[in-house]
Amino acid sequence: MSFNGKLLTAFMGKIMVFNPERNKDILHSTAMLGYDMPYIAPLSYEWKKFTIDGVTCESYRKKSNKPEKVILMLHGGGYIGTLGNVYRDYAKILSNGTGAIVYMVDYRVAPKNLFPAALEDAYKVWNDLSARYGEENIIVIGDSAGGNLSLVLMQKLRDEGRKMPLGAVLISPWCDMLAAGESYTYNYPNDVMFGYQGKQFDESKRGEMLKSDIFYYFREVPDRADPYVSPVYGHYEGFPECFFTVATNEMLRSDAETIAEKINAAGGKAEVLCKHEMFHVYPIAGNLCSESKEANRAIVAFINRKFLNIRK
Repeated sequence: MSFNGKLLTAFMGKIMVFNPERNKDILHSTAMLGYDMPYIAPLSYEWKKFTIDGVTCESYRKKSNKPEKVILMLHGGGYIGTLGNVYRDYAKILSNGTGAIVYMVDYRVAPKNLFPAALEDAYKVWNDLSARYGEENIIVIGDSAGGNLSLVLMQKLRDEGRKMPLGAVLISPWCDMLAAGESYTYNYPNDVMFGYQGKQFDESKRGEMLKSDIFYYFREVPDRADPYVSPVYGHYEGFPECFFTVATNEMLRSDAETIAEKINAAGGKAEVLCKHEMFHVYPIAGNLCSESKEANRAIVAFINRKFLNIRK
């Protein structure tokens, strides 16, 4: 791990804590993730805010481009945090690297809105963008809860017999609302954001976590194994090619790896980039460390290959 990677990982373990034993006010602290200073885009970029079918959205593109390709970004934040400046900065990286226009969905979140509000919003935006640009010109990208939402959106499209996006990028997707994957146990002492150093993840701790406010958005869901809630329990026939990133010490590691295995087993294609000892959703850190830069080069390369229709 690089020096900057170590610093960032330690920093994230202090300010981004989603473990109920270490953070007694997850709902408030996570909600604050979307509150930022006013954003000013660089002069060479165009950043707009608007609504699509009543859903708050933003777009980001390089002014010199006249994009025909679209990246639909679904942000993370545990279905509690809203769209913040870190995602606008990340949209700049994606737009600059691919020439695409990036649409960001500021979907409804908890505590005011519960499942399936975010899916309803993402579905409305998808309907608009696919009608305007064509499904074959759209790639979906989501991190953490946004990775969950991306996979659920694609399951819904598949289940309705509709055309799918060209491809998808899933950054540390949060996909198991039963916290039952094997990495939830073996990485509990290692994950600086969701885990607890020196502690073990037993059934008691699992129960405490499942009752905590990090799952607030799903509090009225009767069956958390529903694939529209926990995509890790879904089936993946007919899925587009997907690129996953995750870290070796994430509790959510098995979410990404299990779904990638299911896609490949179903005759699709999925690849997982797993970086050593990095933190949850580390590519969103942009240019702050070499690991994030390397992951983003791989993400941009995947998107460009799909847009150019180059078979790997």
